[in-house]
Amino acid sequence: MEQNTITDQLQELYDQMVANEECGKDWENIPVAKEMLRLLNEITDDEDKDFAKELCEAVLEEPYIHESNTPRLLLGFMEYRQSLYEDPSPWEDDIHRLKRLLDPKVPENEKLDLMRQQHRLLYDPVQLTEAWEACIYDVLKECAECFQGQRRYRGQCFTIWAKKKEILEQHGIMNWRSPKIMNPRVHFD
Repeated sequence: MEQNTITDQLQELYDQMVANEECGKDWENIPVAKEMLRLLNEITDDEDKDFAKELCEAVLEEPYIHESNTPRLLLGFMEYRQSLYEDPSPWEDDIHRLKRLLDPKVPENEKLDLMRQQHRLLYDPVQLTEAWEACIYDVLKECAECFQGQRRYRGQCFTIWAKKKEILEQHGIMNWRSPKIMNPRVHFD
């Protein structure tokens, strides 16, 4: 019986990421991405490194890993991609920006300014904490289960955010500010 190579396993994981995204279960990409990054770090063969470059580009281009949910995981992919190239400079600014966001010594107002440089919408800086990243998969999974089978309706995001806040509090993340609170001039539906 032929054993799957690392590249075969990585391709399967990538295909799973795409499927998760297509069916609206992007939160399921968190453990998939963690396993993918673990496998990427096991690659030693130059041909496999070429595959790794393409894979990293695809994962980071979509994006399948969201800064507002798993910034450290995203940073891991960004740094891994950078390590594959002789000239890492194209990504230095993005990596530096994300490291500043993750630095607990950086004041909130500076973090919000850094977010504005990259995104149209702000997110609560609590989402940059290790505590957030440690529980967000479980929180998103539980939140998705609460709304499973329900039809989507206009304005449902507010109901989902209220449930997410409740679940976050059960996980010790208090006073999370929803996208509406962080972006009061934006109309959400």
